[in-house]
This record gives sequence, structure tokens and C-alpha cells, in this order.
Amino acid sequence: VHYAKSAAHPEFLEASSPAILAAPLGADAIRFPLRSERVDFIEGSLRQVSDTTPADGDGFRNSRKPLVADFMFHGEEVTFVGVHNYSRLGSDELFGQNQPPFISGDPRRTDQNTAIRDFVRAEMAANANSNIVVAGDFNAFHYETSMTMLESAGQLTNIVWSLDALDRYSSSYQGSNEQIDHLLVSSRLAAQALFDNVHMNSNQPYGTTPTDHD
Repeated sequence: VHYAKSAAHPEFLEASSPAILAAPLGADAIRFPLRSERVDFIEGSLRQVSDTTPADGDGFRNSRKPLVADFMFHGEEVTFVGVHNYSRLGSDELFGQNQPPFISGDPRRTDQNTAIRDFVRAEMAANANSNIVVAGDFNAFHYETSMTMLESAGQLTNIVWSLDALDRYSSSYQGSNEQIDHLLVSSRLAAQALFDNVHMNSNQPYGTTPTDHD
């Protein structure tokens, strides 16, 4: 796929098929694949989530702010939050010598998800029937505090929990199948949202796939 600046959105990138809207943050930017024949992007709705607790430092420094956009789908407005949180590189092996293992970057990811939680709370306070989807590479397991805090108020449901435990992985690292990519939805969508991990990239020989995530 070849990317170029969109005539309609010069500050973003667009691919001919499918179209891509992306924050101008470089090669590792968060991008939205957009099937324009099925989903209508609401002009002017692109924005980013910023740190809501700056007193402890910017949680998104040297990282990526979540990208937010509103879309119309089947006559309903849906707010999508794209996430790529801080890396966990430098963590101990899960079943290595050090127990419990050191989890690198956990405070940063908790800080980042605090901003996402606050964004969702504000959206839901303005409209309790909001359709919100929060998805991407959280670099966290579904049972870690940085993830469960997004569900604790009952405004988001991580539908990764709906998968069979043996299918609950989106990446493989050091021989361990891990679910670090997640899809959370607001209460109005939770009962009907469907999710599956399509294992196209994990557990494949290094260098044979475009990414190590499914």
C-alpha cells in the first residue's frame, strides 16, 4: 500500500485502499484503517488524548498520544480511540529467576490509561449513551492494573475476556503467548460487540510477517 497526503486531510496520511487517517508522528504513528464505503468519518473530529495528571510528568513523553476520531456507522455515531501505549521492553521473564517479575513501564502505562479513562468518563458524562471503542496495543495484560482500571467504573468492557483462555493471545514473546492488544467498548456496545484474535503474525518465523502482533 502506498501512502500520500490526503487532499481532504492534508495533516494526515491516506492510502487508496483502504484509506488511512494518521497523526503525523512518524513511521510508528497510530493509524486508522478506514473503509469509506462502510464508515463515514466525521470531519473535524480528529483529536488526541493528553495526560490528565501532569504533576507526575507527562505520561506520553517519548510515546504516542491516543488518536481519537468520530465515525458514522449504520446511522450511529461511534467514537474510536486508537492506543499504542509505552513499551514493556526490559521486563523480567514471566517465569524466570526473579519472582514476581519486574514489569517495565507499568507506572507509565497506568498513567496513560488514566488519561484514557478520564476521557471516556467525560464523554459518558456528556452522553450516557455514547458508543465508544478503545482499541490497540496497550502493551499490558488484561489482568494488570493498567487494564482493569479501565473497566473498574463499569463504563468500558474489555471483550478480550469473551475469548477462550487458550485463544487469548495477540503476540508471542520468549515462548509465551500474550494478550497485549485489547478492544474495550462502552456499555451500550458491550452486549453485541464481537471480537476475535486472527493469528496471522504471532508464532511465525522472525522477519516473515509485517508485524509481531495479530
